[in-house]
Amino acid sequence: MNKVAITAVLAATLFSANAFAQESTGKKIDMENNEMSENAKKTPEERAKEQTEKLDRLVKLDESQKTAVLQTNTNYNMRLDAIRNNASMTDEDKKSNAALMEGMRKTDIRATLNADQLVILDASKQNAKGHGEMKENQKEVKHEVEPAELPSSPSETTKVKEKKVKKNKKK
Repeated sequence: MNKVAITAVLAATLFSANAFAQESTGKKIDMENNEMSENAKKTPEERAKEQTEKLDRLVKLDESQKTAVLQTNTNYNMRLDAIRNNASMTDEDKKSNAALMEGMRKTDIRATLNADQLVILDASKQNAKGHGEMKENQKEVKHEVEPAELPSSPSETTKVKEKKVKKNKKK
């Protein structure tokens, strides 16, 4: 009798934990979809303004830096939208182009910051890595991108990829 009661309690606990886990996962997906749809509704300029304000809160940009960072972020977001909406590109091409552009954006922004601001930015990134807040693919993309490597069209995307493959083969 005692074994039956323990088994019943154990079974009830497992079933309720399973149901709770499925419910939580569903909410997370819904939240992610809502966040994605909210971000997708924003224009490149709106996203650039938010990105610039976030960096300003972190490193206290002066007015000329705000202008330069806003322009960099706007250009990046416009080109990113063009890549996302390019039906002739594969998902893999879109991801590699987005990664190249993100590397260039970071390089351009870092060139705008002074030494003290770079220290704050780097410390912030280290803290984020320590807490697991950065996406896995952002951890892997650590290379600096030459401005000439940024593709301006899908045909140039192929050329950039070929250059990278040749560089990697030489290593």
